[in-house]
Amino acid sequence: MPDKSSAAGWEACEETTDDLLLRGGLKGRFASDFCLLQCTVDALERYLDSSCTAAVRETAIPMLHRMTNRIHRLERLADNASDLAMGTALGGARPFSVQEMNQCLEELADCANEELVLCKVPGKIQFEPDPAGEPWLVNTDVGLMDTLFANLFSNSFCTDRTADVRLTAKPGGCLEYRDGRIWPPEVCETLNAGTLSPVLAGQGSIGLLLIRSCAERLGWRLETAQEETATVLRLFLPEASGQPFGSQNTLRTPRAATGVHRNRLREEFRAVLYEPTQTE
Repeated sequence: MPDKSSAAGWEACEETTDDLLLRGGLKGRFASDFCLLQCTVDALERYLDSSCTAAVRETAIPMLHRMTNRIHRLERLADNASDLAMGTALGGARPFSVQEMNQCLEELADCANEELVLCKVPGKIQFEPDPAGEPWLVNTDVGLMDTLFANLFSNSFCTDRTADVRLTAKPGGCLEYRDGRIWPPEVCETLNAGTLSPVLAGQGSIGLLLIRSCAERLGWRLETAQEETATVLRLFLPEASGQPFGSQNTLRTPRAATGVHRNRLREEFRAVLYEPTQTE
C-alpha cells in the first residue's frame, strides 16, 4: 500500500481510492441491471405459476430458465471484463495473507467438484500434494487465486465436460495443471506472454487474459509445456516467510465447505457449465 507519510503517498492513496470506486462503480452498475433483469424473470415465473394453465407453464417456464442462464453468463462476462479493465491499476491495492497452499488447493478442488455435480458435469478435479508433506506457505490473495482457477477449470470443462483435471504440487514452489488435452498454440501464447491472437480476440477470450492478469498480480509465473499426450501449465509461486495468521489460516485447520472459494466457483460454473434441460 502507498506510504501516507508524504504528499506523494497521499496522492497515490487517493488514486488507489479512485480506482477502487471506478471498479466498484462498473461492477455495481452491471449488478444493478442484471438484478433488475433477474427480478423481472422471477416475477414472470411467479405469474405463470399462479395465473396460467399447465400447458402454458410447460412451454414458458423452461424458456425463462434458459433466460436466467443467459443472465448468469452475461453477469460473469461483465465481472471478468471489469476485473480485467481495472486489474493493472488495482495490482497493489488488495491485501495479501500467508496461506498453506496444500490445504487451500485441496479445499478449492473439493468445492469445485461439488459445484460440478450441481452443474451436472461428470468431470472431476484432483489435487495431488507434494509427497514430502512439508507445509507450503505462499503470500497470496485468495480472491485473485479463486478467479484464476475458476477460469482455468471452466475453460477445461467447456471443452470436455468429462475432463480429468489434475493439480500437482512439485518441489520448488511449482504447481502443475493438466486436463488431458493438447492446447492450441494461441492459448499457450496468451498464458505465457499475455498476447491475444486475432482468433482468440474474435472469440472474446477474456478468461485467458484474466488468468494471466491474476497471475501477474499474484506474482506467479506461468509456463506451458507440451508432453507426449497433453499440455501442462506450470505455475511458479513465490514462497512466503513467516507463518499463517488468523483463525481461518491456521496450518491444517479445515475451513467450512461453504467458505472462501464457494461463491466465485459457483458464479463461474453456473454461467458457463450449467445447461438447463427442457423440463427445468
